[in-house]
Amino acid sequence: MLIGADWVRTGTRGELTHKSPSTGKQLGSFPSGGAAEIDAAIGAAAAAFPGWRDSAPTTRRDILLKAAALIRERAGELAGE
Repeated sequence: MLIGADWVRTGTRGELTHKSPSTGKQLGSFPSGGAAEIDAAIGAAAAAFPGWRDSAPTTRRDILLKAAALIRERAGELAGE
Protein backbone atom coordinates (compact mmCIF):
# COMPACT_ATOMS: atom_id res chain seq x y z
CA MET A 1 0.00 0.00 0.00
CA LEU A 2 1.17 3.48 -0.75
CA ILE A 3 0.14 5.87 2.00
CA GLY A 4 1.39 9.37 1.40
CA ALA A 5 4.95 8.90 0.21
CA ASP A 6 5.52 5.67 2.15
CA TRP A 7 5.09 2.06 1.00
CA VAL A 8 3.43 0.03 3.75
CA ARG A 9 4.43 -3.58 3.24
CA THR A 10 2.60 -5.10 6.21
CA GLY A 11 -1.04 -4.38 7.00
CA THR A 12 -2.58 -4.68 10.42
CA ARG A 13 -4.99 -7.26 9.00
CA GLY A 14 -2.27 -9.46 7.51
CA GLU A 15 -1.86 -10.24 3.84
CA LEU A 16 -4.23 -11.14 1.03
CA THR A 17 -3.42 -13.32 -1.96
CA HIS A 18 -4.72 -12.55 -5.43
CA LYS A 19 -5.38 -15.53 -7.70
CA SER A 20 -6.38 -15.64 -11.34
CA PRO A 21 -10.04 -16.61 -11.53
CA SER A 22 -9.42 -18.52 -14.75
CA THR A 23 -6.36 -20.54 -13.72
CA GLY A 24 -6.26 -20.37 -9.95
CA LYS A 25 -2.60 -19.34 -10.24
CA GLN A 26 -1.39 -16.95 -7.57
CA LEU A 27 -0.72 -13.59 -9.20
CA GLY A 28 0.49 -11.75 -6.15
CA SER A 29 -0.15 -10.77 -2.59
CA PHE A 30 -0.66 -7.49 -0.86
CA PRO A 31 -1.07 -6.13 2.65
CA SER A 32 -4.56 -5.98 4.12
CA GLY A 33 -5.01 -2.73 5.94
CA GLY A 34 -7.32 -1.92 8.76
CA ALA A 35 -8.34 1.13 10.73
CA ALA A 36 -4.75 2.27 11.31
CA GLU A 37 -3.98 2.31 7.60
CA ILE A 38 -7.28 3.99 6.78
CA ASP A 39 -6.57 6.73 9.32
CA ALA A 40 -3.04 7.18 7.94
CA ALA A 41 -4.32 7.36 4.35
CA ILE A 42 -6.99 9.92 5.27
CA GLY A 43 -4.37 12.00 7.10
CA ALA A 44 -1.98 11.84 4.14
CA ALA A 45 -4.75 12.81 1.70
CA ALA A 46 -5.85 15.71 3.90
CA ALA A 47 -2.27 16.96 4.17
CA ALA A 48 -1.72 16.73 0.40
CA PHE A 49 -5.00 18.33 -0.62
CA PRO A 50 -4.07 22.02 -0.13
CA GLY A 51 -1.09 21.66 -2.48
CA TRP A 52 -3.21 19.88 -5.08
CA ARG A 53 -6.06 22.36 -4.73
CA ASP A 54 -3.76 25.35 -5.05
CA SER A 55 -1.83 24.05 -8.06
CA ALA A 56 -2.70 25.35 -11.51
CA PRO A 57 -5.35 23.40 -13.42
CA THR A 58 -2.81 22.76 -16.19
CA THR A 59 -0.41 21.25 -13.64
CA ARG A 60 -3.14 18.92 -12.34
CA ARG A 61 -4.05 18.02 -15.93
CA ASP A 62 -0.44 17.16 -16.75
CA ILE A 63 -0.13 14.94 -13.67
CA LEU A 64 -3.35 13.07 -14.48
CA LEU A 65 -2.36 12.62 -18.14
CA LYS A 66 1.03 11.23 -17.06
CA ALA A 67 -0.67 8.82 -14.64
CA ALA A 68 -3.03 7.66 -17.41
CA ALA A 69 -0.11 7.13 -19.79
CA LEU A 70 1.76 5.05 -17.20
CA ILE A 71 -1.33 2.91 -16.58
CA ARG A 72 -1.75 2.30 -20.33
CA GLU A 73 1.96 1.56 -20.70
CA ARG A 74 1.88 -1.01 -17.89
CA ALA A 75 -1.61 -2.43 -18.52
CA GLY A 76 -0.35 -5.97 -19.01
CA GLU A 77 1.71 -5.88 -15.83
CA LEU A 78 -1.21 -4.44 -13.88
CA ALA A 79 -3.48 -7.15 -15.26
CA GLY A 80 -1.07 -9.85 -14.09
CA GLU A 81 -0.03 -10.96 -17.55
